[in-house]
Amino acid sequence: MGKVRVTEVVGAYVDTKEAARLLGYTLQHTRLLIRTGQLKAIKFGRDWMIERKSIADFSAQRSMER
Repeated sequence: MGKVRVTEVVGAYVDTKEAARLLGYTLQHTRLLIRTGQLKAIKFGRDWMIERKSIADFSAQRSMER
């Protein structure tokens, strides 16, 4: 297996505040989406890091529902 660069991993995730801004939701609602499994995230210390792809997928799904 090849080496993974830290910058590649970091660039693939955003913090909760940035995810909320990208989605147009409050921090609380974004955290709810994480807890209910609607956004894929990992816990990094006390903070959640959300996959950029998960945000894009969630946004696309929401657009199709409208």
